[in-house]
Amino acid sequence: MIALLLALACGTGEPPAPQPLRYSVVRGDTLFLIAKAHGVSVDQLRAWNGLEGDLIEVGQIIEIREGSEPAPAPRPRARRSSKPAPAPTTGGTADLSLPPEKPCLAGPSEVVGDEGMAASEGLSSEQVRGAMGAFVHNTLRCIPGEFSPDAPLTLELTVACTGRVSEVSIADAGGWPDEVAQCVRSVLGFTPFPAHDLPDGETVRYPLRYTPPE
Repeated sequence: MIALLLALACGTGEPPAPQPLRYSVVRGDTLFLIAKAHGVSVDQLRAWNGLEGDLIEVGQIIEIREGSEPAPAPRPRARRSSKPAPAPTTGGTADLSLPPEKPCLAGPSEVVGDEGMAASEGLSSEQVRGAMGAFVHNTLRCIPGEFSPDAPLTLELTVACTGRVSEVSIADAGGWPDEVAQCVRSVLGFTPFPAHDLPDGETVRYPLRYTPPE
């Protein structure tokens, strides 16, 4: 009892400052998704880590401290209904998985010109439209309930010869909110493409148009 009283008398009475959480960035992460998962804001992540924009890299360490804003309270679970659930909005990519890597095609695959110069073929426009058309519905999770853009969101995807997307960048935001655009960018990183014969990968540009339901 005496030891306890001495400890209380000599101590400062203030708890030690909490240590920041060190989070390692993985493929598909964005500042928006990291902030949402940890109940903090994107601005707080930028301030804590000295970031000026939204660019982060795989393996980068992001410090997450105790925020000045409380984390959002969990929403009550809805009762099960026989009606189909609506598509989620501004969701993450936890349920998506990278496609299996295919063997790169042997190139060059085409001989062009009078001098018989060899050239690699890469992905055809039909292959790009087919791959994107089959996968682009997954971006609906990023679209808010009331969203009516005036212009398309134009993205550039670099596709490795294995058919996996190695990089996605926003070429023209088209006035889309940054959180929505970054979510779409992350989702499209999981798009499966056919294998091709360009060893350094091929970059394709894709304008994403969204027409809200009537």
